[in-house]
Amino acid sequence: MVLVQPGFDASDIHTNTDRFCDECRQMASITGLSFHRRFSKPGLAGESTMPRRGLMNWRDAPDPKCALCGFLNSELNRGPGEYLFGRVGVDIKGFALPGDAAAKFTDVLRPPVDPASDVVYDKARKWIKTCCSSHKQCRVTGQDGQSFLPTRVIDVGLDDGDALKLHVSAENEQAEYACLSYCWGGGQFKSTCANLEDLTAEIPGASLSQTVADAAEVTRRLGLRYLWVDALCIVQDSDEDKAKHIYTMGAIYKNSTVTIAAATASAASHGFLRAPREPLPTAVVNLPLPNGDIGPVHLTLEELTRQGPWRGKSYHPLDQRGWCLQEHLLSPRLLYFSHWNVEWHCQHGDVQFVYDDLFGKVKSTTPNSFRLEPGIFGAASLGDVAARTYHFGRTHIRLNLWRRIVEDYTGRGLTVPSDRLPALAGITRELEWAWQDECVFGVWKSLAASLLGWQATKRSTRSGMAPTWSWASVSGSVRLAICDRSHNTELELGRISFDGGVQGGLGVAEPGQESGSDFPRLTLTGKVIEPQPENIHTPEESVAWRFDLDEPIFRHEVSHLLLDYHSNLVDRQKRTEMRCIAIRKIEDGVYERVGVVNYEYKRGVLEEDTPWLKLVKEASKVRIQLV
Repeated sequence: MVLVQPGFDASDIHTNTDRFCDECRQMASITGLSFHRRFSKPGLAGESTMPRRGLMNWRDAPDPKCALCGFLNSELNRGPGEYLFGRVGVDIKGFALPGDAAAKFTDVLRPPVDPASDVVYDKARKWIKTCCSSHKQCRVTGQDGQSFLPTRVIDVGLDDGDALKLHVSAENEQAEYACLSYCWGGGQFKSTCANLEDLTAEIPGASLSQTVADAAEVTRRLGLRYLWVDALCIVQDSDEDKAKHIYTMGAIYKNSTVTIAAATASAASHGFLRAPREPLPTAVVNLPLPNGDIGPVHLTLEELTRQGPWRGKSYHPLDQRGWCLQEHLLSPRLLYFSHWNVEWHCQHGDVQFVYDDLFGKVKSTTPNSFRLEPGIFGAASLGDVAARTYHFGRTHIRLNLWRRIVEDYTGRGLTVPSDRLPALAGITRELEWAWQDECVFGVWKSLAASLLGWQATKRSTRSGMAPTWSWASVSGSVRLAICDRSHNTELELGRISFDGGVQGGLGVAEPGQESGSDFPRLTLTGKVIEPQPENIHTPEESVAWRFDLDEPIFRHEVSHLLLDYHSNLVDRQKRTEMRCIAIRKIEDGVYERVGVVNYEYKRGVLEEDTPWLKLVKEASKVRIQLV
């Protein structure tokens, strides 16, 4: 019996070796996937089922002679800048729609959650009540009952017909409130010095962006009275008011009852409750089924079925926005409106869903592994923080957390380039309090020796926002390679101290400011290897230069500042690795950073050092400044 739907015809995939590659035949084979668990259904004794998990690392590259490879590559490359092949961990998920011939052999896709339906708010109210009453780790620092309201909030009223108005909070006024995390995506109705007084009487509904109107509806249906939205609660033409709120942004989100994340809307005008949503990108392939029928199987990327912040590659516009990282991390509770589900994130336990799983499973365990330290939430005093972070605040855990924050953040977009440091100010302010440390231009004082080895993922330009020793000095994404200070190395970086002031308390310079003009200088003592001729390295040595800047840089002009160095024995060979930063002299004792240098060399235990290793070992420590 043949039950074929429009799609790619692969009914002959097991017999036509000229048309399909071995990998695609294995993917389509029910019996060939023995490394995946298989399930049986009642009444289907003896029939194998299709794998319920993705096909891990399915292909590294398409086979140009395979028709199915080409079809999947064209159908599943939907995301901006995405590509199906050539990645590590390409997972394919197979599923069926209700009524499909393949439905009794594999998972069946549920319809997307309607974000405006009552089931969403019935669950959300239960989540909030349970979290507020029983999750110690989700309680706001110093909170006893309700939170202090921000300077201004939107009063959404009690009923759907109530007009919105701007509420100016009294001193120490307490109440529960929600925050909105969303994409502006262009112009929208804002508060200004001229209309501020009028907005306290009524916010004109016709002028309100659809996303803000949707957020007001969600706030009411959650049983809350107040909503904080930056466009209306910050006076947008007042530099003084904006600076004040940027400084307290972390506290605003941290003290909220819940943050509403409008993940699907790329602009405030789009809305997120009733707007059309992107379908799950799929490739429909007609395949042979275990009972002899031919039926449609829907294939998609496994990562797309696990949407939400920090899980795989997100296709939601909100997760590409730089400001939203701190909004999400600093929210004790997050109600996340995605394309196909509504998710609940808090500081306790796994992520929860309105539908437990898109594919109808009883329970889907999705851990939320990207959280700030426990001291940020759930501590009543600084002493309580010290007790909580004694274990969690250890150096390697702090380094790994900051690495993940910086790498995630710098991969996102900012409409205003000068926001590169301010958009992280809320997180750094909270971590400064919990860690009892100081973050200067994105570098922690106590961790600076381990954080200088960052590298730009591609050559870029100076941002003009930070000194050259900071990752914030370049535009674009950054890989925060952590220098290993735990080895008993032969060479060590010396004392580090900061000289100079910090602009505006946030480490922010004016756009166009010359590098090093008014920035604090990083003073340190370490081994500096002066420029050497190109042929100093032997063929057995591997030396990789990675320059930060999109400008001509000549290696013979670059000195090397040693960051870490260690040797160990591997298969009777002595393997030496070291990492340096490439620095360029500005004047005697003063350098700018221009990149990183990684060195690796294997030699017999009794072999002599190479000329380069001799230079490094014989170099004396000197005191320099980085601008």
